[in-house]
Amino acid sequence: MILCDKPRMVGISQASAESGIARYTLNLWAKSGKIRAVRVGGARGKILINLDSLYNYLSNATLTEDEKDEPQTVRGIRAIGR
Repeated sequence: MILCDKPRMVGISQASAESGIARYTLNLWAKSGKIRAVRVGGARGKILINLDSLYNYLSNATLTEDEKDEPQTVRGIRAIGR
């Protein structure tokens, strides 16, 4: 018999509160596959975030050279004159 640890799964609001990452960003990362997540309760059900996956993503995330040089864009608004 193989024993494994249960993943710690929490809703997006709780993951946001624990990590300080915006709910919108967590939702995007979950949908894009950057972090592990599952949807429970059907097509419009609640999204549960795997916290180990989130913390692993955050600890290994680095900016690419392109991202370092690009101005930050938020919903179509780009910072200028920095």
